[in-house]
Amino acid sequence: MKILTVDDSSTVRFVMKSAIESLGHTCLMATNGQEALAIVSAEPIDVVLLDWNMPLMDGREVLREIRKKPICKNTKVLMCTSEATRGDVEQILRLGVEGYILKPISPDKLKAELAKIGVGPA
Repeated sequence: MKILTVDDSSTVRFVMKSAIESLGHTCLMATNGQEALAIVSAEPIDVVLLDWNMPLMDGREVLREIRKKPICKNTKVLMCTSEATRGDVEQILRLGVEGYILKPISPDKLKAELAKIGVGPA
């Protein structure tokens, strides 16, 4: 599977990349929403791990654009956020994501959330 991590934190991207590759999947990385949209427009991506708070475009804006693209019709999105209030979580789920991951993100937490959407070892 091809999994795209979109986060402005290099530490978060590194943790995600290590966990994804340990499962045997390909990890692509973007530092912001504009880079992410260029990647998902160029090739089919199975899963996007999308940061909620980023410069240039926030996760909500990126998600709306992803959902408009025919190439992304089968792309699953997990929102990654430090926003943990009930209202924030409800808003995330209303956006049409398959799930969310609360930060800080550990490899085990990421693998567990990926497993919930059907992504296990390759």
